[in-house]
Amino acid sequence: MQIHTVFGTCAAAAALTIPCAALQVKDYDERPEYHNRFEVDAEGQYQPTTSREFMLDGLDLSGIGWVGDMRANPSRVGRAITLISRRHIIYAAHYPVNNNGYVQFMNKDGETFGYRAVSRQTLRRANGSLSDLAIATLDQDVDPSIMSYAIAPNSGVEFHDYDLLVYGKDGRVGTNELAGYWSNRMDIAPWRYGSFPAAPSGTALSESGDSGSPTCIRFGDHLVIVGVRWLQTVDTWVPAYLAQIVEVTGSVGGGVMVFEDPVETWPCRPDFNDDGRLSFEDIFGFLNAFESEHPHADFAQPTGTYDVNDVIGFLDAFEMGCSG
Repeated sequence: MQIHTVFGTCAAAAALTIPCAALQVKDYDERPEYHNRFEVDAEGQYQPTTSREFMLDGLDLSGIGWVGDMRANPSRVGRAITLISRRHIIYAAHYPVNNNGYVQFMNKDGETFGYRAVSRQTLRRANGSLSDLAIATLDQDVDPSIMSYAIAPNSGVEFHDYDLLVYGKDGRVGTNELAGYWSNRMDIAPWRYGSFPAAPSGTALSESGDSGSPTCIRFGDHLVIVGVRWLQTVDTWVPAYLAQIVEVTGSVGGGVMVFEDPVETWPCRPDFNDDGRLSFEDIFGFLNAFESEHPHADFAQPTGTYDVNDVIGFLDAFEMGCSG
C-alpha cells in the first residue's frame, strides 16, 4: 500500500429514543470484549483492552482520542476526535472542541497525552454552506507513539466493496455497510442498515454522544478515514473535503496522509517474510497469522472474520506470485 503525504492535513448526533451509554452493537452482550477498545481496571481507570477477542486486535487506535481530561473524570474517555496529522484533529462541528479546549490520546501502552486546541475551522459543503466537519489545530505535535490516520481519496476506490468499521462513544466498535457515499449538495454518507433488529450480528447503530466519532475502512494493518458521525447512521463524507483539509491545515504539524492504493496494489501481500519471493515459509507465515487472527491474514471480506475465504484468498494471491 502506498500512503502519499501532502502538506496540509473516522456522527451520530441526534439522540435516539433507546437510552444507551455507547454505540449500539447487534448481539453486543454475547461477546462484549469483542467490541470494546478499552477495559476498566480495578481502580476504575480506562486502559487498552488486553483481550485477544477484540475485533480490531493488532490495529493501532491511539489516534482516536477524546475531548476533555480523563484525570478529572476517570470513569469515561469522552466523545471522540481523530488525528489526521501530527497537529490536526477532525470532529463534528455541532459537538465542538472549544478554543483552548483540552483533548487527549492514549497509546497502546496506556499512556495518556493531552493537548490544547488553539484554532478551529468548520469546512464548507460543495454548495457553500457550512458542513458538520471541523478541524482544530493543536498547540504542539502529538507524541510519536500516537497514530495519525490517512484520509480516503474522493475517487479511485470502490468503497462499497469494503465493510465500514464504526467507532462510537467510550471506544465501542462495530461494523456496517455503505448505502451511498456522495452528494454534491450535502457531501454525506448514510449507512445501509436502518432496521437494527433485522441487521447482521455485529452491526453498529449510533447513539447520542457518538457525534464526531470516526468511520473507517480497513486495508490490512491500516485504518483509512471515510466518515465523521453526524446524524444517526449518517456520516459527513470526509473524502469530499480533502482539498479543503489540505488548504486549511497548511504545513503545520507535518503532512496529512492520503490513502491512494487499495490492497490489490500492495507489494506482494502473500510474501509474509518479505524476502521478495514466495515459498513454503510464506505459507507457514500465513498459517501462523491466520491461527492468531492477525490482520495480515485477513484476505477476504468481511474484515475481522477469519475463515475459509481468507485461506482461498491467500492461495489465489500466492498462485499469482509476486510481480516486480
